[in-house]
Amino acid sequence: SSLPGHLHLRDGWLWLQLHDDGNAWGWQLRKLGQLAADPDLGEKLQLGQGALLFRERLEQLVIGSPWYYFMGGLVVTTARARWRIGFAPPVGPIDNQGLTNAARNLRSAWDARQTGRRWLQALARAATPPA
Repeated sequence: SSLPGHLHLRDGWLWLQLHDDGNAWGWQLRKLGQLAADPDLGEKLQLGQGALLFRERLEQLVIGSPWYYFMGGLVVTTARARWRIGFAPPVGPIDNQGLTNAARNLRSAWDARQTGRRWLQALARAATPPA
């Protein structure tokens, strides 16, 4: 399932703000609420109010980009959970999409990799103490 949101990095903090429930099922939203310590998370998302999934200091996180993400996403491990964050829009049903849609999907994958590369650079800079 995919939930749209924005990842933020500022002053040594990283957080993920979700915008709506995307294509998640009710049970998935309930589980996310438990992991995020926000029992109302699912309801907030279904109402379009947005919700904070996590907000943590960088030094308390383990952040990586597994090779099979092709730099198009991150895995962020907090004290409570492991979050998979992708930078590409969700892919719809696969059918006879034609060349136009195939080209659009390739462009989307390229954009996701570029975004992932920029995030990894920004995280590395943020984690490096000033000289």
